[in-house]
Amino acid sequence: MRECFLIRRYERFRKAIETLRDITKLNINDIINDYIMLSALERNIHVAVEFLVDLSSYILSELGSKIPDTYKGIVSSIGEECNMNENLI
Repeated sequence: MRECFLIRRYERFRKAIETLRDITKLNINDIINDYIMLSALERNIHVAVEFLVDLSSYILSELGSKIPDTYKGIVSSIGEECNMNENLI
C-alpha cells in the first residue's frame, strides 16, 4: 500500500521537476513579477521536497531505523544510513 502511494508521489515529483526545469529557462524578473508563475515555482519546490522526505522516511523504515520528527532530522538520518558525503546533507 505504501509503495503505491510512493509511486503516485514519484510521478507527481517527476512532473514537478520537469516544471521547475522549464521555469529555469525563463527570465528571473519575469518570474518574480508574475505571481502565478512564482506560486507555481514555490508549489513545485514544495512537492519535490515532500517527496524526497517521504522517500527518505520509507527507506529509513525499511532499514529498521528510527524516523525523526523533523525534515532536518530525516535528512541527517538518511545521510548517515546511506553513508552520504557530509557536503550533500
